[in-house]
Amino acid sequence: MRAGLAVALVGVYVVAGRPARVMLTERVALPALRAVDTQRAASFSVERAGRLMIRMRSDENDAPSSFRAPAGTLWLVPAMMLIALFPRRPYWAYLWLLHLGLGLLSVAALAAGLAWGGAGFVANGFLRVYAVPAVSFAVPVLMWQQARRRAGSE
Repeated sequence: MRAGLAVALVGVYVVAGRPARVMLTERVALPALRAVDTQRAASFSVERAGRLMIRMRSDENDAPSSFRAPAGTLWLVPAMMLIALFPRRPYWAYLWLLHLGLGLLSVAALAAGLAWGGAGFVANGFLRVYAVPAVSFAVPVLMWQQARRRAGSE
């Protein structure tokens, strides 16, 4: 049963998750970042870099910053682990919501970086490089630890 649920999750991800990520990139993140209308934002080009990525490049040739749609493989692999460990609990959905929230925070940080200053780009880099992997790897461990604690108290 557990392996079947994990395979079903992969199927749902391929059929619905990937198209939803593309739609999030095209219809939410890209328009939001292109809508930033400040003098500073005018010096940046905001363009798609594939189906799931947006890249911002400054006219001054600074290092580019980027947005990648949330809930990719850093969500899928831990979600499969959560389904295998806890088939009756929707922990994989909680992890998905956390990834979606981090993705929206990333768009907000990039918009702030475009509009006002480099701190937004730094925040986006932190979210992308540290926060998303930390959440992805910590949630299964924390849920497993909580289950062990609950089993020990019964």
